[in-house]
Amino acid sequence: MCANTGTIAWTRGTATEASLVPCCPVGGSVPFPAWASNSARYPQSASAVTPSSIGTFSFNITVPSGIPSGTYTSYGALVNASNQPISAQVLIFTVSVP
Repeated sequence: MCANTGTIAWTRGTATEASLVPCCPVGGSVPFPAWASNSARYPQSASAVTPSSIGTFSFNITVPSGIPSGTYTSYGALVNASNQPISAQVLIFTVSVP
């Protein structure tokens, strides 16, 4: 979930649509796109996310067989339809493998 702290609604199917994409910084220990169904973009779930509202982004993680137990991290960012960052914030994802 991500808060729309801007002044423009994120509207699916338009230039303002928000998508979650894998990104920087280098050094994550998990290949986020590979574990999350190999997609490069995960669009917002709602048709619109107005300013001050929370947007959700759904994706599944599948840990490949043979991965050792441990905690793995990956990074993502929110971008608009033109792949321009919506925020400077880097999102951190943690996957715990038993």
